[in-house]
Amino acid sequence: MWVVVVWVIVAVVVCLLTMCSPFIANLCTDFLPKKSGTRDDVHYFGFPMPSTDIYMRCFDTHGDKKDPSRNFNTSSCTKLDYNGMAQCCPELLELYFSDELCSAAAEAMGVEKLYLNDPQVDVNCIFLRKYVEGDHLAFHYDNNFAIGTRYSAVIPLHVTQNNTSEFIMIDRDNRIQIMPISLGQGVVYNGWQIRHAITGQIQGEERIVVVVHLYDNPRMNLWGKLRKKARDLTYKSLSL
Repeated sequence: MWVVVVWVIVAVVVCLLTMCSPFIANLCTDFLPKKSGTRDDVHYFGFPMPSTDIYMRCFDTHGDKKDPSRNFNTSSCTKLDYNGMAQCCPELLELYFSDELCSAAAEAMGVEKLYLNDPQVDVNCIFLRKYVEGDHLAFHYDNNFAIGTRYSAVIPLHVTQNNTSEFIMIDRDNRIQIMPISLGQGVVYNGWQIRHAITGQIQGEERIVVVVHLYDNPRMNLWGKLRKKARDLTYKSLSL
């Protein structure tokens, strides 16, 4: 009888650990310290600005305002994912969700070719972020669920004169590095290796950026798919 009870307990523990393992893996990837990169690992490139500012009105109708009280004050901004962009500002998808952006980023990185992800697989393959008073993003590493390496391209679209919302990183010597990005410029980097954040915005100022995820191989195996499902649940629950 006791043998059966022990085996049942073991089975339950194994099941719970199996169910939790994708969440644990994502948490470790996001926040556990590891040797970061250097300034030279953040690569700059030039890219055209959009010819319209219609996207600025899209945040009110299609944006998702993040609530920092639900995510331990790690994230505060308004986000517009692929579906919101497709409905409200498809012209930005034509410009930034493009082979031209892939080529510009690949050249800056010194790699042969980079690919976009399928929005049916990940609705966050491209998104806009708006930072107004109090908005910020705490230090973190990016998750990567693909077989290949994932890079993040960040391009500012709108920045007010006294903006304090800046892309920063911690280098391998544990020094904070400010990485200013001018309008007409973008940066591309491996967010899994570089610990990065966005500084807080002050009253009356605003910064809007487009973020595009690029891969040398975007395919996912079963473990990657499980981790992505865990990420999606976490984002929805914690307003990330």
